[in-house]
Amino acid sequence: MAFAVSGTGLAPKLSPVTFDTEGEPALKPPDGTNAPALLRCYGRVGDARWFGGQDWGVSYGTDTCGDSTATSWPGLDSGLRIVREGSRGSTLVLTVSVRPGLLHLAGFWFGDVAFAGDRREWLLEANGYLYLLDIDRSRLGTLAEGDRFILMTRRYEKAL
Repeated sequence: MAFAVSGTGLAPKLSPVTFDTEGEPALKPPDGTNAPALLRCYGRVGDARWFGGQDWGVSYGTDTCGDSTATSWPGLDSGLRIVREGSRGSTLVLTVSVRPGLLHLAGFWFGDVAFAGDRREWLLEANGYLYLLDIDRSRLGTLAEGDRFILMTRRYEKAL
């Protein structure tokens, strides 16, 4: 499949767009220009949504990379769990939950999780901060105050 889009500059030029077998677009820039071939667009898009009061959005509470899966859940009994699959079944790598009192009414909550790195680092949102967790080295570091992050990966890439 191919079609044309207008190029940048004073005189519009046409560039052919094709799609490979995986549906990835490829754009050849017009000759004589250094314009980027295609700029990808990222955002919080997906099929898991949450709604509450004046706030709403897309939830990324689970991510999988290779044999590892991280899952977080907000609200009452909020927690984080990371599991690795092996030949003998699932192995629990990490579980964290703040569960005070009879009803588990903690002021601490976990949000989105995402794989970031070479299968051992996870980016996670917890209690209004973003953290980087290195499982193999047992390290946790605060990156910034905030929530609802976007990584420049296919997971957050908007479909054209």
